[in-house]
Amino acid sequence: MGAKNIRLPGIAGRDITDGHTDFYARFTQSGVVVAGLDEDPASYDHAVTRRHLELLRQARDARGRRLQVVVMRGPGRVRPALENPRHAARAVPPARGGALNIDGIAAGGGGIHCTTQQEPG
Repeated sequence: MGAKNIRLPGIAGRDITDGHTDFYARFTQSGVVVAGLDEDPASYDHAVTRRHLELLRQARDARGRRLQVVVMRGPGRVRPALENPRHAARAVPPARGGALNIDGIAAGGGGIHCTTQQEPG
């Protein structure tokens, strides 16, 4: 079966990731995508994460099946010691389960993908 592309707008130039899709959404297995949702209307990510969910819920995989979209809400706050404008507060957990503390990566504006992208799935 062929590949299928799904485009999410992101926010190029707004944050340190320059709108990288992997900051907002990740496939955890075939047909299942975990997507971040920023519920704070004052956040610049609020509108774009809602738009991403809309697009993903309408998308179909390469076989024409609807995607299973799992919503991951952003944290309500960042620990005071790590607060800065570049902090990437959301991180999608790995497919094998469990949350990881990525404070050091997030403090520099990155997500878990920044350190695992070359690892086999």
